[in-house]
Amino acid sequence: MQKKKEREGEKQSQLRIFWRMFFKNKLAVAGLVILILIILAAVFADFITPYYPEEQNLQGAFSAPSAEHWFGTDEFGRDIYTRVIYGARQSLIIGFGAVLVAMAAGCILGLISGYYGGAVDAFLMRVMDIVMSIPSMLFAIAIVAALGSNLRNLLIAIALSKIPNFARIMRASVMSVKQMEYVTSAKVLGVNNIRVILEDILPNSFSPIIVQATLGVAFSILTAAGMSFLGLGIQPPTPEWGNMISTAKNYIRDFPYMTIFPGAAIMLTILALNLLGDGLRDALDPKLRY
Repeated sequence: MQKKKEREGEKQSQLRIFWRMFFKNKLAVAGLVILILIILAAVFADFITPYYPEEQNLQGAFSAPSAEHWFGTDEFGRDIYTRVIYGARQSLIIGFGAVLVAMAAGCILGLISGYYGGAVDAFLMRVMDIVMSIPSMLFAIAIVAALGSNLRNLLIAIALSKIPNFARIMRASVMSVKQMEYVTSAKVLGVNNIRVILEDILPNSFSPIIVQATLGVAFSILTAAGMSFLGLGIQPPTPEWGNMISTAKNYIRDFPYMTIFPGAAIMLTILALNLLGDGLRDALDPKLRY
């Protein structure tokens, strides 16, 4: 009981140190605030947008930004501000969904590979090497081309392309942590492998995964936008930042605002995630805590 209380106290102390270090980084805090605002806008899009995202008004097509249409209208008279806000839903679902799937699968593979080693490690890592040898965008395009262009298939494609990154990072962390004395002591005491992995190794190997996850979300959003721009992602009329830019490129000379606003949304989201990732990396690095 005493040891349990000591462990809980140590965890709380480490958590306080983490938050103190994180909030010292003003750029990281700014990134977190921007990301939260984007998520809230996507969640409450129904309440903060004045129009339906697919509502057309051909008489008001190509209207410049104004008090009535903050970001202007597109070739069908649809409100671009509304479509940018609703487009955040698709991008965030893909970004966070793909990373969650890739992180879960990659962590399991990395734990097994790093803990057991030997032939299991060699086999799993060679498979990961094969996947990583294929450019991520090309790999995702091949999967979507085979399965079809929709939200689910796009999420699956991006998730599969990111699994090796998480697997290799988790493997490296596990191989380092499993050499620690407390892991050796648990094995000597006869604790089974599953319990050692879940209670001793996984919690102490997860820090690099958290940082990789934030950067992975940024990569996934960018990849989804790129594939939608190529016509292999979310299909119109569903609003998504990539397909909005793809459609607007035909009018970029006369109506540049049609590309500026969805492009700015992508840039702002990626910037927020990168700032957050840098802040998490610094706060989780024990060398920078003191």
